[in-house]
Amino acid sequence: MVCIGPEGMLAGPKAAILNSRQSKFPLGSDRWVVSTGRAVASLHERGWALVTSLGMNTWELALAFASRRKMKTLVVIPERIERPAVYMEDVCRRFGLSRERTAFGFLEEPPGIRPKKTWPTRDAAVAQLADRLLPVSICPGGTMAALVEANRHKVDFTFLTPYDAGTRPRPRYDDAILNPAVDWNKWLIHFTRSSDGPWPDETDLDFYSGMIASTEEYCRSARRTLAHMLKTGTICGSAARIRGGFSVVPLAEVTADSVNHLFRYRPRFLNPGLEPFGIAVARQAAVALGIRPVLYGTPDLYDRLPKDDQPFFQHRGRFDSQWMIEHEWRHRGDLPLGRIPPESLQIVVPTAGDIPSPQNAASLSVSVLFV
Repeated sequence: MVCIGPEGMLAGPKAAILNSRQSKFPLGSDRWVVSTGRAVASLHERGWALVTSLGMNTWELALAFASRRKMKTLVVIPERIERPAVYMEDVCRRFGLSRERTAFGFLEEPPGIRPKKTWPTRDAAVAQLADRLLPVSICPGGTMAALVEANRHKVDFTFLTPYDAGTRPRPRYDDAILNPAVDWNKWLIHFTRSSDGPWPDETDLDFYSGMIASTEEYCRSARRTLAHMLKTGTICGSAARIRGGFSVVPLAEVTADSVNHLFRYRPRFLNPGLEPFGIAVARQAAVALGIRPVLYGTPDLYDRLPKDDQPFFQHRGRFDSQWMIEHEWRHRGDLPLGRIPPESLQIVVPTAGDIPSPQNAASLSVSVLFV
């Protein structure tokens, strides 16, 4: 490992807080979150530094707690980084860390290795660097349990809680019936979904602070994401899974045939593809803003497209053209709602009980998607 940071900063005692894998959508009231915060507070009061890492919410939550207390921190990075200086500045910005109180340990892994493959090496390195290990929520028989057992001579069980990874109720829209009272042919809809990370316009520290404060509803649920868009007046573009790395805002046509496909559950992400909270734009206004239908095709089509058309390309899918049923449209870059006449905007919610509060809904009308 190569360590980079202020000279002598980590000469004093250091401790690591250990958590087994947890839910991707935790609440601040979850026992492991509360106990992790208590463990960080105890270390801070004793003047210890925290050893932690990135890549999982268990490590990053501890880092956020430490950042909020301005603690000395050693962050172990579980992958090879080509430009460490730039990377360290970015991590410090995202988590609100002081460079004068933060050091980084870079694992010397072979180039090209997937980050997840380095996690066992990372975990062992954290345990070796720490003078004390504070297990919090440990799955019996798991990798963290083995790490605790191998290092029992420096384990402090003060903050140990019963393991409960927790799973939120699986969102189900399989039997949803489209509301016939609305003429959906007139609208294109940007649907939200629950996010297991920060919104595009916030930092990681903002995200984890929201998680810590949450008690009854996940901090970045689909409903709260919709409320955030209405508050900021912007739908932020994203380049996630977009060929060419273009930032776009996706919108969908909604039909009786597509509605269940849009909201089907995806086990890989522990989340539906989309959730039925969104903002609808009248088609005529959408076209005037440069919102265009997606060009479905095979990868060879993308290479033949003019540069201006490439952001609108989407692979048709390997299994009977499964993506084409979404009838996706796209806007290039962020979509400011202020550019759209109010009469050409609507809020879309799944049921009448989900209508946003007046301060979030502003003067926009609301359509209920399902009956």
